[in-house]
Amino acid sequence: TVKVSVGSIDLNNQGGILNVGASGNDYTSTGIVLGTGNTSDSPTIVLDNDNASTAQIDLDSRTSDGGSYGNNQIRLYARSVSDRYSAVEFYDDTTHRARIGMDRGSSIFGSGTAGNLVIGTKDNKDIQFYTTDLPRMMVLADGKVGIGTTAPGAQLDISKAAASATSVIATYSDTTGHNSNLSFYKSNSDTLGTLTATIIDHNLGGIAWVSVSNAPALANSAAISVTQSAGTSGRPEAVMKFQTSDGTNIAQRLTVSSPSGSDGEVFIGPAAASGNYVNGNMTTGLTINQEDAFDQILAFKHSDVTHGL
Repeated sequence: TVKVSVGSIDLNNQGGILNVGASGNDYTSTGIVLGTGNTSDSPTIVLDNDNASTAQIDLDSRTSDGGSYGNNQIRLYARSVSDRYSAVEFYDDTTHRARIGMDRGSSIFGSGTAGNLVIGTKDNKDIQFYTTDLPRMMVLADGKVGIGTTAPGAQLDISKAAASATSVIATYSDTTGHNSNLSFYKSNSDTLGTLTATIIDHNLGGIAWVSVSNAPALANSAAISVTQSAGTSGRPEAVMKFQTSDGTNIAQRLTVSSPSGSDGEVFIGPAAASGNYVNGNMTTGLTINQEDAFDQILAFKHSDVTHGL
């Protein structure tokens, strides 16, 4: 072992090389080259700082005359075989804590002895994900996620230009009980993961179809919503409301409810005519009430289709 103590080693931009134990290296023509000549050994750079200061490596491509800056790169090479990878390892004292690397399939992986792999920022900054040098997904500092947009306006915003924006939930299984689901959860609590019984008039979720008005501005053209219609129970009662726009206002047009003791009731008409969700007049399976707006409530008409109404 040979120890050399120097104040600094200056490799200028004229092609200086510091070669430690390596020969025939094809990857580096200037800079620092490490090698051992033994495949069982690992060439290593160690920055050992026993005081409170920070041990660091600086890559500085700034020019002394203030001209254009160059690029700084750290390249990690591995043999071109299936079980090889390039990685950066992080240690806490002498304990291996985490590894982040890339394998031959361009897959980024992480592993460690404590905690999970966390990709993120420590300050109030966004995270962008690119493919083919174009932004594909954005995570804003406030947690909003955008796919196809860099300015998401909701917790999840999926946008597409000049094509249909689609989402698919698929299940592949030969088991009868396996299926695809979209669930809306509501708990009467402000704490994530805390389940507290919901109460009457709580909105349990909905779906809206939104168009653009001539203002222009976003405007709901149709919606389906579900509201709890009774107090707490083992399975609280709820009412489903269907709304559509008449060109000026969006209003409730159809209500489906199941008050206690009934097998389900359907009400067609404006919300004002239906009264409360549990309506004493809704004693039949289907109730139609247009108030005084229309003289004709229900019409059966002949059609060209055989047996049609």
